[in-house]
Amino acid sequence: MAMNDPLRPIAPPPRSTELALAPEEPRLGAARLPLGAAACALLVVAGSVGTWATLNMGAGRVSLELGSVRGSSGDDGKLTAALGGLAASGMLLRARRPTRWRGLAWTAPASLLVAALVGGYDWWHLSRIAAVPLFQGTDVSANVGWGLVLVTLGAGVGAGVALAAAMTRPRGEVLAPGVTALGRPDHA
Repeated sequence: MAMNDPLRPIAPPPRSTELALAPEEPRLGAARLPLGAAACALLVVAGSVGTWATLNMGAGRVSLELGSVRGSSGDDGKLTAALGGLAASGMLLRARRPTRWRGLAWTAPASLLVAALVGGYDWWHLSRIAAVPLFQGTDVSANVGWGLVLVTLGAGVGAGVALAAAMTRPRGEVLAPGVTALGRPDHA
């Protein structure tokens, strides 16, 4: 039989152990989510050493800034800096070796959530000190500083991103003997 003979039997396609999947492209969560969470955690560390409150004294229309309070001068700022550092290191390790350090990846959303709660509590507490009368016609007020805002918002956003990163299955993770996260055999 000739090669172009229309009556020639057609051979079945070769069998493959691979599932029909789209070409391998990096998934959004594979490396970018841990790096985004690490960036938010570093913002928490930066905000922890920044200004958390400014104290003002006012009399009528005249206002005088008495000073500012840094986050690192109190226990809350030191705690949020440590939690941000723990979360950043966990997410950087997760981005570097996604199939390892699975347990450490779950510490990042937990520590950033605690940092967000600490920052939110301090923000709420400072907002309640609207104006405390000092003496006749003079009051002292406290305003929220940029560091406390950065800690609270960075930790809140970072907790969500870190949670998504921890829940994302990395490429190549062995789910069962012979099956990876892509559905392909691990020996292929």
